[in-house]
Amino acid sequence: MRIAMLFLAAAVLPAQWVSLSPVKEISEHWTVEGAPAGIWSLRDGVIHCLGKPNGFLRSRKSYRNYVFRAEWRFIPDGWKGAPEEWPNAGFFIHAAETVDTWPRSLEVQGHFGEAGSMFGVRGGEVTGARRGPIVRNRPRFGDWDRYEIVARNGWIRVALNGEVVNEGFAAKPAEGHICLQSEGWPVEYRNISIMELDAGGFPAAEAIEQDLLDVARVAIRVAEGADPDSGALSRLARLTGYAYGINVWKPVAGKKAMHRTLGDRALSMLARKGDVVEQTFDIRKAAIDPGQRMSLTEPGWVAVLAPLLDAAGKPVAMLEIACHYGK
Repeated sequence: MRIAMLFLAAAVLPAQWVSLSPVKEISEHWTVEGAPAGIWSLRDGVIHCLGKPNGFLRSRKSYRNYVFRAEWRFIPDGWKGAPEEWPNAGFFIHAAETVDTWPRSLEVQGHFGEAGSMFGVRGGEVTGARRGPIVRNRPRFGDWDRYEIVARNGWIRVALNGEVVNEGFAAKPAEGHICLQSEGWPVEYRNISIMELDAGGFPAAEAIEQDLLDVARVAIRVAEGADPDSGALSRLARLTGYAYGINVWKPVAGKKAMHRTLGDRALSMLARKGDVVEQTFDIRKAAIDPGQRMSLTEPGWVAVLAPLLDAAGKPVAMLEIACHYGK
């Protein structure tokens, strides 16, 4: 099969990386809360924390839409709890007021055994994120770990050591400060930087649609004869900075219905994987019969429907990419 699709020009918004790693003093980018300032020190650009008592560094600036990168590691000397227990630290994002030691925020876990977890703290909330020992392939204790965290209007994606491991949306707070945590054991932080995204607001639906269409060019190659359980389309759904679903729909013979044959997680606007759905609107006439792409937009959603053509150029199925980007 091949894909028939029109492409839009997407506006490119300038963005720059800003280092949050201090040069001479921690106070250049951070304020100390919850513990004496003496537990924090700066050594050759690396922030060192004694780990006791509990507390955190809070960024001087608040952020909403951004890409945040940082590395951290625990000091292995003297730790005797492994593998049953591991030391704790991590990052608070979207941090607001402090409540009983910690800020109301979301924590992106630095705990060595639960790295990759994300959850609300002191009243913070995030939907769809996971918590626990979700990453099994961990580096050697004492080696550097690396986070990249993307946040857009309450949607958050977490990559650990270059692999996307967690995702959530409807975050509360949807913006706030970034914090480095002290929680019980010596830890170091380095290579801390941030790039703010789209300071004027979330990109227009047309720009998101362009991203989805770019992914569709790869998705169509996967869809051709793909194993529905291969997970290939699910992996494609991690290529851009939005939470979206990729699905292939085929007509059901003799019925006004579509069968979802391939797809990733339950992010589709239309149905779950494997469902046979009576059309709530006439998809065949909209996207398949004329052999043309169409787009749907609602507050917080953009969806692209494109026909899949056989060797003779006849539309035989439909590719759907639906993106949830928040309201």
